[in-house]
Amino acid sequence: MQPYVENVPEPPDCPYELLSEVGSGGWADVYRAIHPERPFEPVAVKVPKPGPVAKERFRREIDAMRRLDHVHLMPLIEASPKDEWYAMPLADTTLRHFHAANPADWDGLREALSSACGALMHAHAHGIIHRDVSPDNLLAMKGPHWLLSDFGLVRISYAARSITPMGAMFGVADFAAPEVQRDPRAATPAADIYSLGAIARWFTGISLNQTGLSTRGRYWSQFIDCTMALNAEDRWSLAEAAYHLANSPVEKVLSPTSFGSLPCLRCGGGIDTAGRCLRCGQLDEG
Repeated sequence: MQPYVENVPEPPDCPYELLSEVGSGGWADVYRAIHPERPFEPVAVKVPKPGPVAKERFRREIDAMRRLDHVHLMPLIEASPKDEWYAMPLADTTLRHFHAANPADWDGLREALSSACGALMHAHAHGIIHRDVSPDNLLAMKGPHWLLSDFGLVRISYAARSITPMGAMFGVADFAAPEVQRDPRAATPAADIYSLGAIARWFTGISLNQTGLSTRGRYWSQFIDCTMALNAEDRWSLAEAAYHLANSPVEKVLSPTSFGSLPCLRCGGGIDTAGRCLRCGQLDEG
């Protein structure tokens, strides 16, 4: 059990009692907390770190959460009128901890990434790019029911100004797209797609362009290769990634789809109804 917090000032006008720290990032800290009127319903309360940049990022995070409403996005329970804290459901675990306990559960990974695809489609449709999709920001509620969380580093298309300086380090390097590492201000939706592939590579241990894999391994290799292309314009769309994840490695659906056809396990090209790749011409034997 986490130790109780000591000598931590209560956020202004916060009705929750902070009990223990459950997470800490560059811009904010998260605490397990209870409301005096609901002592048996613990929640998570997030509080910004001191400083104007942290507070502005926190304000934008709350604004993004208020604008978004999706079954796989972390919901906002309530927030300070002056954006000095907010409360959200307390998750059971993160994808990082899930992997530590279930390293071979690739079906669980598929469920988590499929949930993230839906959440990101909704966010992108509202002009919000996450820029920090990682195993620590995919949280599981009971079920597990996966939620994408932590919008502290979002890029908001409707924002009047950018608060990200040139050359700023963003997100977790292992999961951040190359263009985000070069200039976070230039991030597009493709940056979040790259992060999904990076999570799959981390979870499965499959490297880019790896060969000699099983059917299941080739399924994930294709996902990794097609979401982690060096050039953003060469990556799958979220719709393509979601469609791939919607079909397990052992399922073969050879009917036309909304994308024209299924992807080839060899080159990523479309598969026609006869099972032949429209790009390389080979029969799909997967």
